[in-house]
Amino acid sequence: MKRVPILAGVAVASLLSACASEKSVLFVTSASLGINVDGKPPTASVGYDRTEGYLAPLVPNGALPPVVASIETGGGLLSPKVRQLYATGAAAGKAADAPDVKDGPVELKGQVEGKKRVFFGTTTNIGFKIGVGPDNIPDSFNFGYKRKEFSYIPLAEVPQTTPGGEQVYVYPSVLASVDTASLATAPQTANSGLTSRQFFATGQAAEALAVLNQGLFRDKTQDALSAALTPEEQRQAQDAGHQDAETQSANVDKILDYVAPGGVVDVNKLKALVAAARTKGSVPENLENQTSAAEIRKAIANKQAATRRLVAAIPNL
Repeated sequence: MKRVPILAGVAVASLLSACASEKSVLFVTSASLGINVDGKPPTASVGYDRTEGYLAPLVPNGALPPVVASIETGGGLLSPKVRQLYATGAAAGKAADAPDVKDGPVELKGQVEGKKRVFFGTTTNIGFKIGVGPDNIPDSFNFGYKRKEFSYIPLAEVPQTTPGGEQVYVYPSVLASVDTASLATAPQTANSGLTSRQFFATGQAAEALAVLNQGLFRDKTQDALSAALTPEEQRQAQDAGHQDAETQSANVDKILDYVAPGGVVDVNKLKALVAAARTKGSVPENLENQTSAAEIRKAIANKQAATRRLVAAIPNL
C-alpha cells in the first residue's frame, strides 16, 4: 500500500524540478483498462484511458531526445491482455529499429554532480485494488488493468564538442515493458490464471533488451498507422517503401563501384570516402577497415542515412 504514494510523491517533486530545468527531460505515461477512480487528481473512467506527456529542451540543431511509448490491449476486465513498452535515449531508437542508432556510454566516468539525479519508476496493477490515503480513507479504486510510467532524466553533457564548437549531449537509456498477452495464450501457461511478464532496466541493459522489442514495436506501429489509411493511401505508402528500397540498393552499388571496382577494395578510396562522409554525420563504425566488397555491403545495407552521406561524398558523382 505504501509504494504508490511514495512513487507519486517523488514523481511530483521531480515534475516540479523538471519544469525548472532547461536541460532535463520529463516523460510520463498512464494507462488504464477497466474501471478506474482516482482522487489524485479527481478522475473517474470506465473503459480505456491513456495519458502521455513529454517535456524536453529543443537543442539548437533541432534534435529532440528520443522516446517511444506503445500499448496494445485486448481481452476483458477479468482477463486483460496488454503489451506495453516505454523507452528513452538509445534504447528508444533500438526498440523502434531506427537506422544508425549509436550505443549509449559504456563506462561510468567523470565527477558525480550531487545536484543531478535520475528518476525512473513504474507501477502496475492487474485485477482489483483500493488505495488508502494517509488519513486511512480510500482515495483510489481500480478494477482491471492500470499502469503508470514516469522518468525525469537530466541530459548529460559530454566532455567534447563538435567541429563547430557546439556542446554534445547524451540522453540516457531506460526501458520498461509489461506483457500479459503472449503468456496468457502460451500452451504452458494458458490455464494457469493470471500471467504477467515485465522488466525494468537502465543503461546498457535497457539498450540490450530494447533490441528484443524491435519486431513487436515495429509491427504494432505499422498496424496502427495502416488502420488510419485508406486502401489508396496504403498502396501509395507501399509504393514509396519499394522506391526507398530500390534507391538504397542503387546507392550501395554506387559506393561499391567507387571503392571496390571489380570487387577489389581500394583501401585509400574507402578511408577517404568514410572520412568525408563523417564530416556530415554518422557512418557505421569500422567501415573504413572492411577488406571485402561483401563486408562493405553488409555494413551499409540497412543504413539509409549513412549510405546517402557516402554517396554524396563520392567525388564528381
